Amino acid sequence: MTAPPNTLTGLLRRRISDDHDRPFLRRDGGAALTYGEFGAIASRWARLLGTYRPTSTGDPFHVGVLADNSPAWLEVLGGCLLAGATLVGLNTTRGAAELARDAAHTRCCVVVGDAGHLDRLAAGGAGAPLLAFGPDTDDALACCDATDPGTEPTPTDLAFLIFTSGTTSAPKAVRRTHGRALLSAEKLADRGEVTADAVGYVNMPLFHAAALMMVVLPAIARGASVYVAPRFSVSGFLDDVRRHGVTWWGYTGKPLTYLMASPAQPDDADNPLRVAVGNEGNSAVCDAFAARFGCTVVDTYGATEGGVGVVRRTGDPPGSLGLAPPGVAVLADDGSVCPPADVAPDGTVRNAGEAVGEIVNTTGVNAFEGYWDNPEATAARGGGRTYRSGDLGYADADGYLYFAGRTDDWLRVDGENLAAGAIERLLERHPDVLVAAVVGVPDAGAGDQVLAVLQRRPDAHCDPADVLARTAADPDCGTKWLPRYVRVVDALPLTPTHKVARRDLRHRWFEQPGTLERTSTGLVPLDPDRLRSRFAATGRGHLLDL
Repeated sequence: MTAPPNTLTGLLRRRISDDHDRPFLRRDGGAALTYGEFGAIASRWARLLGTYRPTSTGDPFHVGVLADNSPAWLEVLGGCLLAGATLVGLNTTRGAAELARDAAHTRCCVVVGDAGHLDRLAAGGAGAPLLAFGPDTDDALACCDATDPGTEPTPTDLAFLIFTSGTTSAPKAVRRTHGRALLSAEKLADRGEVTADAVGYVNMPLFHAAALMMVVLPAIARGASVYVAPRFSVSGFLDDVRRHGVTWWGYTGKPLTYLMASPAQPDDADNPLRVAVGNEGNSAVCDAFAARFGCTVVDTYGATEGGVGVVRRTGDPPGSLGLAPPGVAVLADDGSVCPPADVAPDGTVRNAGEAVGEIVNTTGVNAFEGYWDNPEATAARGGGRTYRSGDLGYADADGYLYFAGRTDDWLRVDGENLAAGAIERLLERHPDVLVAAVVGVPDAGAGDQVLAVLQRRPDAHCDPADVLARTAADPDCGTKWLPRYVRVVDALPLTPTHKVARRDLRHRWFEQPGTLERTSTGLVPLDPDRLRSRFAATGRGHLLDL
């Protein structure tokens, strides 16, 4: 009996051989590419990319991909696997200089992608050759042999460099080896109930971990097929699911919330979707989504780094991430385990000051393999002895874990530490608020003040004075929680993975139109010039320009 593959390259070759005629890559307006046909295209890409392989021993063979979601993205992925190259997913939403930094930092030998994105990279000072999708590249591929070049990576060779979201700082490139990625693919295939006849749906950006790890690699692990949408679309979601027979979907961030905000239809559950697998879903929204669309939602807690993971099960307490697995604990600043949260029947944490700490995997790094060329950041995660998630949380007496924000989302208002996530959940109780984002902005005297940016529900007026009045009257509202500044928007700025781009909210926040300041006489439009004068008088004016 043939031994099972121990690399992603071996897995893809097994599919090309054993499932040669099975559909793999579904397309609009045409028949799906079979695994065999995909293998021929991937082999051509492997040979073309191989011409950029470094000639110096020890230099990394890294291929950047800078493109919107498309079948071609997956074809390059297949080429990288067969060529033994490390694929580097470059974030299409970053600016020219940032893209050039990312490509240089990861030492890309060539960057492949859409012409428009590559033009931006070139404008930022790209040092690597650029290979644009289009007629010229198609001609070059046609001249390449369609047979597998036969490169054999090992389980410890790098398959991917995947950038973190970078919502608060420059993103870091997470190392993911063939062996670890293969294990993740098998695990997530089980969670998505992926079988050979299943169809996966990709509408999260392919350069991030969610789309690759939750959909593409599990499909290859089981011999299933996938459909790649250009982007997430509320209006197009159900049409895509029905048209392509989608049975499982991978999400991250707030897509469930946005879909649930769309008008319900009596036939919403009449669709083939069986499982949605993702993370950061609100537990109440997950349950409502499952009921409305007739599927199971498997929401997980984790990060691109993979150092800690928690799976929420049906019946777990509302709002919880799930039962903390062995070794995962909530630690205080001194490294001691925080006491269990004293949770009231309405969900209020009576001892938040003691119970909230950082979520840490105390047994080691688990699947975290470090950051590329960033030993300081790798060490900050625990240096191999532990894995520090960077997230705040608390655990109840039964061991269920709850998310309380990011460690950089601590606010210190009038000497009191606050967690942004708790304030956000309180603001979202207002019927007109779809999503609340809370960030700390500087106070003219010392510490921080609370800025709340509220995304209104579709067709809702969302009066910020009413939101603050209801919040202030809520018995769960802490004495320092009420926002000092508030702004209502139609849409929050999001990262490509549909997380709130908090860095964007903080940047020159006081100059954004519609920002209101809470004063003793009520809410008034924020005057940027007067605010600057207040900060200048206390010697903190420089903080407004950070």
